[in-house]
Amino acid sequence: KDSGVEWIGDIPEHWEVKKLKYIGESIIGITYHPREIIPKNGTLVLRSSNIQNGKLCLVDCVYIDKKIPSRLVVRQGDILICSRNGSRALIGKNITIDESIEGSTFGAFMTIFRTEQFEFISKYFNSQVFSGQSGLFLTSTINQLTINTINSFFVALPPKPEQTLIANYL
Repeated sequence: KDSGVEWIGDIPEHWEVKKLKYIGESIIGITYHPREIIPKNGTLVLRSSNIQNGKLCLVDCVYIDKKIPSRLVVRQGDILICSRNGSRALIGKNITIDESIEGSTFGAFMTIFRTEQFEFISKYFNSQVFSGQSGLFLTSTINQLTINTINSFFVALPPKPEQTLIANYL
């Protein structure tokens, strides 16, 4: 059937097209003051440098001593996205949070997308479709993906069992 979105084109009859805001929540990270940074034993703040080649990298870490609101504590399945950076090329790089860093938080230049459909949606965030959509919103002056921009992205969604099969295959 016609997806209703020109650049998506036709999709299988039983699939849906939805904006991301209807299947999850985009959340901007925490701000902190340099005096809240401590050497270790604080809360790990995930930043752009912690995503290297599509994987978690814990070489350059920052820890803070600050109360973290519960919605800014990362959970398994959250998709951590670099949403602001001096380098345009780094915008959109992302990883899916696993149990090893649950309980950490993430910095203000990062966004998490929280959805129950994270297995499938994480593949979308690492696709050419996502890169193409996000590239449309980057400008020469501001390298950022706002939560409003992320929320307005379209994704073609198969039923949950098919999502699992596709995600496992990919």
